Amino acid sequence: MQHTLKGLPVKVTNQQFATSVQFEMLCRERDVASAMAALTRVTDGRLEALLMDEMYAAWEEPAAGEAEPGGSV
Repeated sequence: MQHTLKGLPVKVTNQQFATSVQFEMLCRERDVASAMAALTRVTDGRLEALLMDEMYAAWEEPAAGEAEPGGSV
């Protein structure tokens, strides 16, 4: 799970690893579908997502030519 999260264009704000994995993350609207698909795939479809209301937050863009997590430039 941690490996997958590091490769996604998301910011993990809270995580707990016990018998189940719980985490909170921020994701840009344009990346929601791909992030949810990747997380659903890695959890064999057992992902339970609780979506929060839309919010606005600063999002650091990578420098020109630097790849984002997930491989996009």
